Amino acid sequence: MPLNLITDPWVPVRRSDDGLRIIRPDQIAQPGVIFPDWPRADLNVACLELLIGLVFLADPPAHAQDWRARKPDVQRLRDRRAPLAPAFNLTGAGPCFLQDLDPLAGAPNPSDMLFIDSAGGNTARNNAGLMVRRNRYPEPDLPLAAMALYALQAHAPSGGAGNRTSMRGGGPMVMLADPGTGRLRDLVWANVLDGRTTGPKALPWMCPTRTSEARGSEVYPTWPILPRRSSACCAGCGWLAMPRSPA
Repeated sequence: MPLNLITDPWVPVRRSDDGLRIIRPDQIAQPGVIFPDWPRADLNVACLELLIGLVFLADPPAHAQDWRARKPDVQRLRDRRAPLAPAFNLTGAGPCFLQDLDPLAGAPNPSDMLFIDSAGGNTARNNAGLMVRRNRYPEPDLPLAAMALYALQAHAPSGGAGNRTSMRGGGPMVMLADPGTGRLRDLVWANVLDGRTTGPKALPWMCPTRTSEARGSEVYPTWPILPRRSSACCAGCGWLAMPRSPA
């Protein structure tokens, strides 16, 4: 069954009421939704970052006054994110969420490699992964695979030639502001900067991947650095970067 990360319910959450335990991203604005409920702490943190990025991409506050005045609104979030849906299919002919447009060369990796703490190829061949069990996730379901894929891209550690780190370096420390209300929407909103709505073209997997194997092909920010109000830069590269090409 296909999965769209905008229109389908796929995010597990803890709640203070008897509402749905698997929600769409826009349903974080429902009362009673407390926190993501993935089976791993790193996926919960990555999920928070993804939810923040989706709000910033689709419906950021225009200024500080807008940020303070904005109230939780499920329908508004759903409507504003609808144009992004074609970019957030996990499987299919493409473009697919955080995946290259072009076919990838080489043998495919096992699904276990989506998880940051899995043993790499050399470690497995040399039987050097003393503290890492093999084949922990032989057949993850699509929501778990999607969350692991995002965590790998957002927090990507160094992995040898051709494996880039995340935009914040390998395994970055994550610090988020917590307003202390016990509501997931408030936690997400507290970390959304002001900006401008940006369409799917800002997302790196919607165009051919730019690589830097050859000398002189490196890509650097233009000077002066774009202001933080530039959603295309911040949302496309900060929250939704794509340093790895999953195979």
